[in-house]
Amino acid sequence: MHVFLCHLKSEKKHKNMRRVFFIGITILGCSFLINCKQNANESKSDVSQLLDEVMRYHDEAMAKLPALKKLGTKLYDVQQLGIYQSWPDERKQELGQILNQLGDAEKTMWNWMYAYVQPEETQPDEQKIEYLNSELEKVKIVHKKIFDGMDLAQKFSDKHKIQYVQ
Repeated sequence: MHVFLCHLKSEKKHKNMRRVFFIGITILGCSFLINCKQNANESKSDVSQLLDEVMRYHDEAMAKLPALKKLGTKLYDVQQLGIYQSWPDERKQELGQILNQLGDAEKTMWNWMYAYVQPEETQPDEQKIEYLNSELEKVKIVHKKIFDGMDLAQKFSDKHKIQYVQ
């Protein structure tokens, strides 16, 4: 009888150990799945944040293009007027450089927009992140060129009291 009771106790221990083992495996599996899902969500949020930042720089620069064109036209028109001929060579050169800079800024924006491609949903997140980081650097340059060019042109215009001529 004693052997039978020991056998029953041993069998109960094995059942308990199997339950603990299966519970442990279940908990480990669940935590693994949760961790994988969190990593996927973090990766998607990284892609989403980068895309938002790229578009923010683009939108800010794009919103300035009409003002850039208007300012460039104003300065170009001055270059065509007779008063320009009486300017010192240094001021003429400065105006030419500013007009070139404004033209380059606009051209750079159009080139970037033409070359930019929205990442495909099917692309791996690592590829999207690499591409968007590259595009972010490019669009920051575009943004800087537009804002710097406008600032320079406006300062020149203010300094020389240039009014818009129609």
